[in-house]
Amino acid sequence: MEQNNLIESKVREMLETERRVYPCRSNRASAMGHECLRYLVYCRTNWQDKKVPEITLQYIFEMGNVIEDMALARLKKAGFEVTQQQRDFADDKNGITGHIDGYVQVDGKHYPLEIKSMSGHIWPGINTVEDMKKSSHRWVRGYPSQLNLYLYLAGKEKGLFYLVNKQTGEGKDIWMAIDYDLAERDIKKAEAVNKHMADKTVPDRIPFDPDMCIGCDFEHICLKAGSRF
Repeated sequence: MEQNNLIESKVREMLETERRVYPCRSNRASAMGHECLRYLVYCRTNWQDKKVPEITLQYIFEMGNVIEDMALARLKKAGFEVTQQQRDFADDKNGITGHIDGYVQVDGKHYPLEIKSMSGHIWPGINTVEDMKKSSHRWVRGYPSQLNLYLYLAGKEKGLFYLVNKQTGEGKDIWMAIDYDLAERDIKKAEAVNKHMADKTVPDRIPFDPDMCIGCDFEHICLKAGSRF
């Protein structure tokens, strides 16, 4: 007797076990580009209330991990040495932590490397760091802060993104020079989070923004019941 989706049902069961939220005990570099301070405070104080990722997101996360492994293998096959994969960074003073995808050697020098996969309709329009900063997609706007903090913490002047098109597999590298103004802004953001935690306070809500608020991981505890304002 044929059993349709027998294999996929087992895959979904496996992914269901990976749907969880994790304690957040530091200001993660990957989140510091988020434009809502209230969100960043909730990440620290109310991490257990964060929405558990939908199963569809779990598939996307898994795909991102596969693409990252593929990209690293591709770079190495092309002759580029990649070292210090998942190296940890920590700024104890401001409670900022993170881990980088690796360092890639180009012309004898090692540069911090971040690998990002993007959907086919976003990827063609992202060709510079400024394109990221001006993106209509909030998560893309946050990418520069992440790599920039790694540059700052590592004392490096330059690093790069390697972007992969999810639909075609094509890649592109986008170089980024350290932006001290951006680093100062994000460090001040971390300081503000730390102060709110110490004072046991929460920042005021930002003006309602559908792009930021609808679907936010903390929407259910941030917005007033029955209100979008």
